[in-house]
Amino acid sequence: MKIVLVFLICALLVMVFPKKYVMVAFFLNSIAIAWLAYTLSTVNQYDLVYHLDLYDNMSGKGLEYVFSHFYFKQSPLYVLYVYCLGFLKNKHLLPAVSTFIGYFSFASILNYFIKKEDFSKIKYVAIYFFILCTLPWHDFSAGIRGALAFTLCSLAVFFDLVKGKSKLGLIIYVLAIFVHQSAIIALFTRLVLFFTKKLNKKGSFGLVCVCMLLFSVLSGAVSQVLILLANGTGLSIINVIAHSFEAYIIGGTDLYEYSVVIIRAMTIVVVLFIIYMCGIRMGNEYDRKCSIIRYYLLFICLTFSYIGQYDIFCRYSVASILLSSMVLSCCGDAPITFKLGNIFDRSYGFVLVSFSTLVLICYYVIYYSKWVFGG
Repeated sequence: MKIVLVFLICALLVMVFPKKYVMVAFFLNSIAIAWLAYTLSTVNQYDLVYHLDLYDNMSGKGLEYVFSHFYFKQSPLYVLYVYCLGFLKNKHLLPAVSTFIGYFSFASILNYFIKKEDFSKIKYVAIYFFILCTLPWHDFSAGIRGALAFTLCSLAVFFDLVKGKSKLGLIIYVLAIFVHQSAIIALFTRLVLFFTKKLNKKGSFGLVCVCMLLFSVLSGAVSQVLILLANGTGLSIINVIAHSFEAYIIGGTDLYEYSVVIIRAMTIVVVLFIIYMCGIRMGNEYDRKCSIIRYYLLFICLTFSYIGQYDIFCRYSVASILLSSMVLSCCGDAPITFKLGNIFDRSYGFVLVSFSTLVLICYYVIYYSKWVFGG
């Protein structure tokens, strides 16, 4: 119940804070959510145990030991990140700092749009509450590495497609890959967007369908293609990505995993619905912001192509939800009229808040209620 209460308090804090100082609320909320990660016990948290063991292993060691560690070849930047935190002599800071980075990053991006687009409070509170409830907190507090990588990816997309700083974006895309190999999908998606930017809407949609079909059918062959690419270029990191990719092709095996996939898939579908409804009403404004929306469509296309592979889909869906804050912000205040009894809503806030509440309840039933804090 602790997680649910903290999330609800965070949403309330954003609602009561004046718009001028909403970044202060975002900062305080990120600290509160990071505190939850700090107090998370390792009971049944196998991923967290692994990362804390790595932390203990790195603490007090010299750089020579770090560079020779077998894990350094797979995720050099992540190993250095853990090594640097090791100087603080408190392993609970590893999940806490990682969680803070993830939640504060998406809040900062949202704040940029709040100021730039002059959003009404009802809109940005709805978007914030939506990401707060649907973003898998567990991936940041226990999974850590993949969530950190995709946080970098979302920042890369922001600087690249929103701020127009493509070179900085490219650097961040590459850095993300050296945190977790799965982040290569973000760079791949950006390359696809670059080569298809001159295609019309029908051509782009057709290409997306082809990519989705190919990646669905050829999932098992992708690692082999990457191995050939690694041998041809001599880049060892590509070889690491290939073998990691092959290891992650795992289908869901129980009701828990299927339910998680369904919730995350429905979250993305809701964002797609908003994009579709807003696109109809935005006209030229939609075309101006089309690059970020097209990037998102390409990205979720690849995400859904792996919906049968539990580990891959879960990692990609984290990035999809992080990117949702940018996409929803880009949709502007396009009016959508919903009618439910005597309730009229001329924004999509009602849809986002209602769905967010449902997801929060589902996540609580599935795993939040079973987690132990204070250890």
